[in-house]
Amino acid sequence: MASLFVALMAPAFAHATDFMGIELGAKFDMPECQFTGEGYLARYTFVFDQPVRPCWKRSILKGKPGETLDKDSSFKIDFVTSDGKTPLGVGTDSTLIVIDGVVEGVQATTNGYEHQDSILRALQTKFGKPTSLKEETMENRMGASFRSHEAVWKTPALEVKFSGMVSRIDFGYISVFTPKATAFVEEEYERKQKAAPSF
Repeated sequence: MASLFVALMAPAFAHATDFMGIELGAKFDMPECQFTGEGYLARYTFVFDQPVRPCWKRSILKGKPGETLDKDSSFKIDFVTSDGKTPLGVGTDSTLIVIDGVVEGVQATTNGYEHQDSILRALQTKFGKPTSLKEETMENRMGASFRSHEAVWKTPALEVKFSGMVSRIDFGYISVFTPKATAFVEEEYERKQKAAPSF
């Protein structure tokens, strides 16, 4: 199993401009995922039946399949990963951050506690020793305790974050951001906070 992760996630951090088959800093030229139907009846083909991967797809709350996407603008978009680029325990539906038409970040979810050890090892194989690594204790509804891996890798060009569990034991998170992606996400959060209803 370890050799599988090495093959999927190598090489070293100094040269790691790609993640899950996505090259950070490259022009966004990914095709839209295949879909059937038109207008409100349009639906994307099932992930594993997509003929071309990776491919992007709209969130059901942010538009319909087939609508025009300005690829030279700044946006977040869901994408389906390539075959062989999604280690066990990492979701096939992930998110890209594109700024002025350039891919600046990748976000992915994981299956949480069950796979956090192997995913951490895979990330260490790719990015080396974390800048910081700690454990946080979580409890489920039954009162059972679990320890979540919290790791960060930082360089001037890239910041990688991994949370083995987020809010529940079957959900984790990975982000690989350039400084531009980090600023984009922070600004988005601030806008949402200002727009949130209050008393």
